[in-house]
Amino acid sequence: MTQTTHIEDLDDRSFDPVSLVSSGPFVLAVPAGFPAGNVAELVALAKARPGAVNFGSSGNATPLHILGEMMNRQTGAGMVHVPYKGPPAAIAALLAGDVQAVIDLYPSFPAHVASGRVRLLAVLAPQRLARIPAVPTAAEAGLPGFEASGWTMLVAPAGTGAAVIRTLNTAVRAAAADAGFRDSMSRQGLDAVPLSPAESAAFLAAEAARWSEAVRISGARID
Repeated sequence: MTQTTHIEDLDDRSFDPVSLVSSGPFVLAVPAGFPAGNVAELVALAKARPGAVNFGSSGNATPLHILGEMMNRQTGAGMVHVPYKGPPAAIAALLAGDVQAVIDLYPSFPAHVASGRVRLLAVLAPQRLARIPAVPTAAEAGLPGFEASGWTMLVAPAGTGAAVIRTLNTAVRAAAADAGFRDSMSRQGLDAVPLSPAESAAFLAAEAARWSEAVRISGARID
């Protein structure tokens, strides 16, 4: 059984970071037939038609919602938030044309891009992705600093001995060095990115601070 732990549930009193495992960027997607070929055109259309351009999310105060509101704040687009029960429902709404934009992790989209039903307007990463080299970064598309990624980290209960943490970290690094594992990650649009326990702790603290600030700025609230 896999259990998902949200970043707001992690603190130094509960867990000891072992290693970052994988990471992958969010992307901005629109339906293939939507009359906006880039971010600037999407923003201009949303401004010109207030209330007519919606963005879907996986629910209130989820990363998809927060990122959409951050884009609204940065551009003044005024896109209307439409929450759904999970990313698959938001993607289904995008395919049906019920919403005009969704920001989600890249692995949600390759099949829909290949089928010609979705276009990607930007990658929320500092560099373009090798697997979709024609898609600009958010900065290139006119959204400087608009970057976000999803990631997986292995953690242990607080108080786990240092020797056990080192053993687990070594195992993660060995897996990440395996070509089959890296290929599997790549097929999912992810990169294997093992870090030391100390580096993982610093990464976790930075992400917690960054997303807390994003929540504050976006104004997103849980129902």
